[in-house]
Amino acid sequence: MLTVNGSFPGPTIHARRGDTIYVNVHNEGEYGVTIHWHGVKQPRNPWSDGPENITQCPIQPGKNFTYEVILSNEEGTLWWHAHSDWSRATVHGAIVISPARGTTYPFPAPHAEQTIILGSWFKDDLKAIIDDALAAGSEPAISNSLTINGQPGDLYPCSAGKPCMPGLVHPLSSGEALELGHGHGSHCEERQNKGYKYAPSSGVPAVLLLILCSRVDQMIV
Repeated sequence: MLTVNGSFPGPTIHARRGDTIYVNVHNEGEYGVTIHWHGVKQPRNPWSDGPENITQCPIQPGKNFTYEVILSNEEGTLWWHAHSDWSRATVHGAIVISPARGTTYPFPAPHAEQTIILGSWFKDDLKAIIDDALAAGSEPAISNSLTINGQPGDLYPCSAGKPCMPGLVHPLSSGEALELGHGHGSHCEERQNKGYKYAPSSGVPAVLLLILCSRVDQMIV
């Protein structure tokens, strides 16, 4: 099982609108991998967008690559994930983008915020599942379980009577139908339709280190 920084899902990236994020990815796994910043426009910066063998070659085992993630007008909850076939099932995490400094959301402040990541769990080796499907010319087997924040169950209910703002990410494997809203910013479209104005970029850089590790976790049945 390929994980990031020893956790499943991987770490959440926190930033503000207009920030630039530098992510140094060390590949300690057994296969080449790339990382994609889903929903981030990356203006004039396709070399850090992550599609394998399209904008970059895979990061080979034992090598590292530093991504420059340029945020423009994105706000809300997005996500990052591996963009190299099967590895996205376990290599993923959230990107929480707050308003630029000196600005706020166009609604009353919630009591709390909670990121919810819906994922898949496979009891068998996922690489072997994909290889077998390609060899047979068939669809790969679906997952054995669905997870919420890496666990099979609803672990983060909102407190009764207190408004919460969930950020929803759903990195389900290809072919699995669970569509609860596309993760390109949970509130950006509503604000743009209502004509809200945005402040200039804060220009504050952020740095994150991602280490891809192969390990076997406890099986969730």
